[in-house]
Amino acid sequence: MAREAMDGPAAVLARALAARLCHDLAGALGTLTGCLDVLAEEATIEDEAFDLARRTAAEAVARVRLFRAAWAGGEEPLSIAAITRLADALPRRHLITLDLDALGNSTLPPAMGAVVLNVLLLAAEALPTGGAITMVRDRAQDWVLTVAGRQAGWPGGLAAALSAPDAVPAGGPVTVAMAVLAAAAAGVRLSLLMAGPGHVPPLLIGRMEAGAG
Repeated sequence: MAREAMDGPAAVLARALAARLCHDLAGALGTLTGCLDVLAEEATIEDEAFDLARRTAAEAVARVRLFRAAWAGGEEPLSIAAITRLADALPRRHLITLDLDALGNSTLPPAMGAVVLNVLLLAAEALPTGGAITMVRDRAQDWVLTVAGRQAGWPGGLAAALSAPDAVPAGGPVTVAMAVLAAAAAGVRLSLLMAGPGHVPPLLIGRMEAGAG
């Protein structure tokens, strides 16, 4: 699929579907969370199962907000601080150390904010047993994301997808396809850098080369 098609009818429909699902789920889960909070206050319930239900509902709301910001094509700029807060809902977040301090607290356009969230989702998927995610700027002011941890490794199909960024990856994890689509929509390129033995290749978020696309 040509890059022009990245913002074509299929991509627009996918974002609209994601936005609708996230909106409806967030509303229902928000109501559920509110009801559980009220019950806890009025009935002073201390049952472990009830507390688990409250935590699970709150985590689900946060996860839906993350997906909505990453996949549904938000229209608001995102600061690094806001991205960090959304990233608290990453899968296995309690096992992951996240370091975005080197990026400061700049504010990103909506499309670029979505790219960052999508590569963070990729990074979380690359750490099935936890580890560390770090993002820094290199000398060219491109962004470099590294992951480190036991059993760390990028999702299957990522290298192949990045070698053909003008095509939407077929099959494989949805995080790979969405990261490729987000990068194309933002006009940036994703590529894997060289890594030493035993290390996971860093992911580069770079400016599109002149004449590309």
